[in-house]
Amino acid sequence: MSGRPVRVLSVEDSADDTELIMLELRRGGFAPSFERVATAEEMGEALRRTSWDIILADFKMPRFSGPEALELLKAEGVDVPFIIVSGQVGEDVAVESMKAGAQDFFRKDTLTRLPVAVARELREAQRRREGRRVSAALREAQHHEGLLLDSIQDYAIFRVSTEGIITSWNPGVERVKGYTASEFIGQPFTMLFTPEQRERGEPMHELRQAAAEGIYESEGVRLRKGGVLFEAKLVLRPIRDEQGRVTGFVKVTHDISARKRHERHLRFLTEASTLLVDSLDMKETFSRLALLTVPLLADLCLVETLADDGSVELVAVAHRNPVQEERVRDLRRRFPRRPETPYGVMRVIRTGKPELMNDVPEALSPRAAKGEEEWLRALEQLGIRSYLVVPLLARGRCIGALSFSFLESGRRYDEEALHLAEELARRASLALDNSLLYARAQEAIRLRDEFLSVASHELKTPLTPLQMKLQALRREAEASPQASLPAERVIRHLQTAEAQVRRLSTLVHELLDVSNISSGPLALELEDVELTELVREVIARFEAQALKAECAVEVHAPEPVVGRWDRMRLDQVVMNLLSNALKYGPGKPVHLRVEAREGRATLTVRDEGIGIHPEHLSRIFDKFERAVSERNYGGLGLGLYIVRQIVEALGGTITARSSPGEGATFEVSLPLSR
Repeated sequence: MSGRPVRVLSVEDSADDTELIMLELRRGGFAPSFERVATAEEMGEALRRTSWDIILADFKMPRFSGPEALELLKAEGVDVPFIIVSGQVGEDVAVESMKAGAQDFFRKDTLTRLPVAVARELREAQRRREGRRVSAALREAQHHEGLLLDSIQDYAIFRVSTEGIITSWNPGVERVKGYTASEFIGQPFTMLFTPEQRERGEPMHELRQAAAEGIYESEGVRLRKGGVLFEAKLVLRPIRDEQGRVTGFVKVTHDISARKRHERHLRFLTEASTLLVDSLDMKETFSRLALLTVPLLADLCLVETLADDGSVELVAVAHRNPVQEERVRDLRRRFPRRPETPYGVMRVIRTGKPELMNDVPEALSPRAAKGEEEWLRALEQLGIRSYLVVPLLARGRCIGALSFSFLESGRRYDEEALHLAEELARRASLALDNSLLYARAQEAIRLRDEFLSVASHELKTPLTPLQMKLQALRREAEASPQASLPAERVIRHLQTAEAQVRRLSTLVHELLDVSNISSGPLALELEDVELTELVREVIARFEAQALKAECAVEVHAPEPVVGRWDRMRLDQVVMNLLSNALKYGPGKPVHLRVEAREGRATLTVRDEGIGIHPEHLSRIFDKFERAVSERNYGGLGLGLYIVRQIVEALGGTITARSSPGEGATFEVSLPLSR
């Protein structure tokens, strides 16, 4: 088996889960040999029987637990990296476990980065073993320290005189602190402290405490060559002569910046997760999230979401200087996102892939599209020098993006920041998707309630005059039981009743159509249909309605157009479009055009009525939607929805063009054959 050998003790009650974990390690380049234990007795025996490179423990098992395994490991006095891999552990519990001594935690459903963590902890374990070896060697034979210390690369180990002068060097000094031997030896060791630490007297305090107590240990910030700060684990021990007098000190410094960053990132993600589940109010939640990222992850953070029409909406902004936030919003209003932009947010939303860029002004200039010069100048004025954009992905689609920027602080993004941003985006995506689903559910409830109100009104409207006409007929018949009623009056009453019954029937059929469409594909009965003839038949049926609306109906159909369609359904399409044109354009002509070109039939219905505002055009074909008040124009808001479903079932398309006050044009395009 190829790969890096590693001996794994799996504290796990499920053999299947253990095999899945080993499979992930193999994918990460390891060749694991392992033993699975599920009780304290089995684990204790395994620890005493052989040595292990790493322990991967479930958090909760029927007869054992991760915390108990950690305590047992401590009791055995064995230094083996310990990682919790569980399907139940929450981040708050994980943080507590890490405080108790666990090196990391992973959920069983997110194991892709487990091999990276295992590799890191194996390196850390090796460094600890080196540290112990160094300490032992110093105690046993200080006169051999030069030879030994030359082999230590990850620890800066050097001597300091009682006057605070550096008297030795090892290769770890250059690796950890950046100094060569000639730059280091003979210098005051106070140069390794910040000006503030020197002012507080910390260098001499360390020496005095080490001399008094035999050791000085701490974690804190120290200086590298060039004034770069880093976080260090520090150990200082005195060197004594045969009479016990302190003749100098040995100092060991280990760079723990990576571990400290990991701990900060874990706390940050825990806080972000708590924040994201606090509220379903998207703007409030993401405003707080953006603020949380500054300054840990950015000097400037933007949260943007993808709207249904393809535009990008700015949801939240956080800037290290809050006064600048309104300026950023103003820039976004002045320069809307352009779909074709080959970089930044739009590229990330298009591809679903993150983008990291340093040296922003120089990098973007060659990629800028024509007309973007002012936008690039605005970026320079904001001071953006490095940015990172990660997608918000949910259920296989991109629903937005998180943008992080460093300004003139000099910080730059790297792979570690990218991993943190992607993990944050993963959690934010779930919260955003839940928020959007909640908003859509609320909108659906509103539409349902509005529809029930409108449907109740619309269904009652024809019943009222129908009932009144029938009651009038009954009263007249009861008033003159022996006489026959005038035929003209009876016919008039019956015509009114019949019209109301037709209206009621139309409403019921619309509801039945929606029910049929929702339950599955429309059943079609295809036959040869002459569209021009069908259009003229529908116009003839609407003659009375057109007269009442004072609309002249004009038809331009120079030749027959025959196709394979469902005659009844196509009749329904023409009827609904003509009915809409008469309803919304009273007193104005209605124009219908039928023609065939390039293997397709085109039906165009144009009115000169009130028109439709552009913002409503995208939704008028949706269920229960309308572009005008139902109180003024009535209807269930289903006609155009049914039209679109029929047209699409026939393999065609329907489009609408309109402007307020200039009428509306609907164009249906159908294939002549299927």
